[in-house]
Amino acid sequence: MKDSSNAVHTHSAVVLSCKGGDQGDLGLVRSLGREGVPVVFVTENPRAHSLASKYIDSSIFVNSFKANPRQVIDKLVAYARDRVHKPVLFPTADPDLELVSEYRDDLSEHYHFTMPSRKIVETFLDKSRFFGFGQEKFFPLPATFTPSPEQSIETIAARVDYPAILKPLNPKAWSRGRIQEMVNSKKALVVDSADELVQRFNAIAAYDSSMVVQEYIPGRDDRLYSVHIYMGKNGEPLGSFVGRKIRTYPAYAGIGCFVISEFNQALVDISVDILRKSAYLGLALLQFKKDPDSGRFVLLEINARTSSWNQLALVCGVNLPYMAYLDVLDKPVPTASAQRNDVKYIYFKPDVIALSEYRKTGDWSFSSWIKSYSGRKTFQLFCIDDPFPFIKVFGRDLQSFFGSLLNKLFRFR
Repeated sequence: MKDSSNAVHTHSAVVLSCKGGDQGDLGLVRSLGREGVPVVFVTENPRAHSLASKYIDSSIFVNSFKANPRQVIDKLVAYARDRVHKPVLFPTADPDLELVSEYRDDLSEHYHFTMPSRKIVETFLDKSRFFGFGQEKFFPLPATFTPSPEQSIETIAARVDYPAILKPLNPKAWSRGRIQEMVNSKKALVVDSADELVQRFNAIAAYDSSMVVQEYIPGRDDRLYSVHIYMGKNGEPLGSFVGRKIRTYPAYAGIGCFVISEFNQALVDISVDILRKSAYLGLALLQFKKDPDSGRFVLLEINARTSSWNQLALVCGVNLPYMAYLDVLDKPVPTASAQRNDVKYIYFKPDVIALSEYRKTGDWSFSSWIKSYSGRKTFQLFCIDDPFPFIKVFGRDLQSFFGSLLNKLFRFR
């Protein structure tokens, strides 16, 4: 994509990250800021990594997303009302996306959107509705079962093959503190028997029973593929990027902490077909796993937003958020460049933590982990042209380390 970093853009981009992680929002900020787009960052976290980025033009703080989500909408509207030019809104993680979708009518007068219709967003956020919709449209889905009064978890447990997957209907359901502890911060659980499935389900159901049971696609995390696409206002794909996860955090059921760029035309074609069948317009992230036995790509989920590691696509020459920004403003979108392959994205600290679990299963040794860092790479935090998010986090970690060390020394004196 042609570099337009000297361009002067009058419409600001508002990056909403009240409940987003520290991973996806920084890549989004850099993707837009490097193209000369004024970026406004909305957060409830005064320690957010992205606040240190030189690409933040201004910031808006909210007190508590969970306690008063309506205040987020009020602040967004108040900001937009003061603008001469209508801003473009970019939600990051699913809770932010869900909030914008819920209050879409209130925001539509004041913002341009880079996501699909409210109906599509809500269908894809709810796993039960998503898999029902996908079956109607003949998506390449794994077998999926939803516990209900008509179909108990015991009935399902007797029918499925093992291992199987247990996951929430809505990802944010497992963000509660007690459930987070029970699932060890994972987005899904692998269960090996009917007894384990029933036990795990009933334990989590005491806090939230909205879950699905899914066919397990065997294979290591390196069989997980993510397809990033922007479907333009004309209904056609204006750009795409494919990455393959190598390691995740938490291991086997988490976000990508070590990913490699690896274009796959067949996957892009499958993804475009799925999005067209859905009448989908906007940014999309499709997650697949390659079945080692059949070689087929199985669709796991679709997110109506950018990924948590969208920075890799940027480094590989594919800037989908900027394409979306231009398209919704009815500006010409430059022809997308072919992505650069074999570039590695590394989120170092989570990758170090995940290594201990990978070593237990024998998937990765320390030496193979070290070797995987060779070749061209980009880091989540460290960036030559935008170093302060890394410096901020590194300084905070050093302070925490030495503070903990001093506490231990004084405790044993």
